[in-house]
Amino acid sequence: MAAGAEPLTTETAPRYAEQLDRAAEFFRERDSYEGVLARRVFGEPTAYDRELADHLIRERRRRSRMDGSIAGSLLLTARALWEIMELGADREHAGVVRLSGYLLSQQDLPGRWSEEGTAGDGFFAPAPRRQPIAPLVLRSGTVFEGEMDARFVASCLALRGVLRAGHEDRPPVRAHLERLLRLRLNDPTRPPGASAPMAPGRASPYSTRLSC
Repeated sequence: MAAGAEPLTTETAPRYAEQLDRAAEFFRERDSYEGVLARRVFGEPTAYDRELADHLIRERRRRSRMDGSIAGSLLLTARALWEIMELGADREHAGVVRLSGYLLSQQDLPGRWSEEGTAGDGFFAPAPRRQPIAPLVLRSGTVFEGEMDARFVASCLALRGVLRAGHEDRPPVRAHLERLLRLRLNDPTRPPGASAPMAPGRASPYSTRLSC
């Protein structure tokens, strides 16, 4: 349950039902990625949603560069990969192969989140170190203002995509997963290389569920 949300009770149930009805109405005619997914969640897909999903998949693939990226951005590429798979593209789809290929090429490069001196940890580099990416704002509205926090989250978003694309057996991907498992995710002490502890109420990349 989201922070600050009221528990579901006999008193709050009608209010939640009304909010869900409004959300369903809002997305009913939306010709967008969000519209397709929302109608699926509400169990109200339209007759043209499959055709719309195919169009949205093709549109994202056309936006990719020769290197497979979206505008040379790890974050935009990770988002596009996740979106086309949510829309129905399978692991063998050309767009999935192209976008995930770019993400995989960004592992273990300078500019990634890592401990000082750590090599071969499988983390993805979102940008050169001299090029800041913070503050990083996710589609959910969560904000990561620390530079190292933002790089950590960016790497995890790329990891999420390549795992869904079927690359879990690649050694650098396994290294990234193993590195994450070694982090004490729920420990208030930050891992080496991370920024200073965040203020109360601020998002932590080590415990927050990521949403593009």
